[in-house]
Amino acid sequence: MKRFLASLEPREVGLIAAALALVADQGSKLFMLYGAGFVHMAPGEAIGVLPFFNLVMVWNPGISYGLFPASGGLGTAALVTTSTLAVAALSWLLWRSHSRALTMMHVAMFEAVNAIDRRYTPYKLALSAERSTSREAAAAVAAHDVLLSIYPDIKPDLDTALTSSLAPIAEGESRTAGIALGKDAAAQIIQLRAKDGSNAVETYRPLTTAGVYVPTAVPLFQTTGATTPWVMTSGSQFRPGPPPALDSEVWTKDINEIREVGGRGSPTRTPEQTTIGRFWFFVGARTYNPIVRQAAMAKSMDLVDCARLFALTSMIDMVSSPLFGTTAYLPS
Repeated sequence: MKRFLASLEPREVGLIAAALALVADQGSKLFMLYGAGFVHMAPGEAIGVLPFFNLVMVWNPGISYGLFPASGGLGTAALVTTSTLAVAALSWLLWRSHSRALTMMHVAMFEAVNAIDRRYTPYKLALSAERSTSREAAAAVAAHDVLLSIYPDIKPDLDTALTSSLAPIAEGESRTAGIALGKDAAAQIIQLRAKDGSNAVETYRPLTTAGVYVPTAVPLFQTTGATTPWVMTSGSQFRPGPPPALDSEVWTKDINEIREVGGRGSPTRTPEQTTIGRFWFFVGARTYNPIVRQAAMAKSMDLVDCARLFALTSMIDMVSSPLFGTTAYLPS
């Protein structure tokens, strides 16, 4: 069991924990309703457990979002919308946790194999290697060492994967040089991103003035603005302007479009728009990696071109994080 838990990715642990919490939550409620007989009790009735402890029958139509009582249509809509956004945000966080690791891995792999072919301009590293150096060994070791630096708890699995990748490569100078090159590329990328701000402490708090209410929401994504971008000079380099005023024609047009096109039973939304909306519900590598893989296979790309393609798409994905983090939490 310990080995199994150690092999799980953080996002998988999160999803399993969420599933177990859901089962426990719903199971306990069903037991209280039907096992303890609460379903036959009127609101306010109680079952005595201890002299100082009673179980009281109470219906909470607002669930955890008490500001949105579900007794009316507007309250129900607000409850559903808020719940959906919360689930989407938490899902984004779970899956987003690997974006930095994947980007570091793909860039290290590209820098290693490109140092052999010298086909493209390198990203940052000044590596060089003989043409006879094994590309496969360099790529495998670069990926292994980067991931090991981030996920040391799964070292046995990473070592097994590396052994399998190196097994088809014949022993000799080519393989030895490839291993050394991969280690060098990984070490330099790890050093390059060692102080990239990805571990910044969450410090955001909603800003307001006296008499103006601000929801006490848990801050999300704010620390991404502190992460050093892979391509841009800073997270604020292409910061957009402020949102339109609530009494402007632009805001009115946008909100009406959201209602018309985004409604559940919208008669104007096309099937293509529905597919696009579902696609963008999730973000990160699990959204674009299958597409990148299909493109690479369709073009019959070799190892160097594949490494470059995955490195570029990974860096592009990471471009949005600092930009979002430095924009979404600006005071109005």
